[in-house]
Amino acid sequence: MAELSEAINLDEIAASLPSRIHEVTARQVAEAPDRIALVENGASWGHRDLGQGVVGALPLGVEGRIRTLDGIPLSKEQVGELHVRGRNVMRGYYLAPELTGKVIDSEGWFNTGNIARFDGDCLYILGRTKEMIGAVSAKVEAVLNSHEDVQSTVIGRGLNGDGELVAFVQPSPGARVKATDLMDSIKPWLTAYIPPPKIVVVDVLPGSLIGKSREHELAACLHRDRDAARHAVKFQRRTQLT
Repeated sequence: MAELSEAINLDEIAASLPSRIHEVTARQVAEAPDRIALVENGASWGHRDLGQGVVGALPLGVEGRIRTLDGIPLSKEQVGELHVRGRNVMRGYYLAPELTGKVIDSEGWFNTGNIARFDGDCLYILGRTKEMIGAVSAKVEAVLNSHEDVQSTVIGRGLNGDGELVAFVQPSPGARVKATDLMDSIKPWLTAYIPPPKIVVVDVLPGSLIGKSREHELAACLHRDRDAARHAVKFQRRTQLT
């Protein structure tokens, strides 16, 4: 098998193909429809003639709804995170109930991780949730850092960079900074589907040798605080039972 794979040179094969095949392939790629295709959905759908980002109507038997990142209902005309439900949606990830619980709720709604909106029955996909969060967090960080009296780093509460945004702010020596004033400055840049960031004022931002704040270290601190809070609640429950 190894000798066979070494004998095959895909670049040479592609170069030997007639130019007509390359032309047809390039045209098919350019005309490919925008589709929503996820393994968890078990299917993909879309339409070639509707335009960029336009998926079209959901297939028969598939429901769709729009939510904020923290699950608050939005109208279907608003921009938010797309959830779908139908017989095509998987039951769950194999031997991973916790991971399944993060994407499928008790009513069978699957969070696609796509930012979308509806115009009537027509679905528009605007981008991936993580990409949108990254864009918003970068803008919020830039606005905060435009203040002379602060330095900031904006991260997601989850270690993988998704979820609630948290802005860590380090005031300049002697400066008096109010979180409410900072929040007012970033409100114009927030979106309806991403909850307002939590602003945490710290004495010193952890930094690397090149001066860039350690986002992962800050996220890990939040993660440890959350685990500590859960442990405290469990301990309190045990003491009440005993």
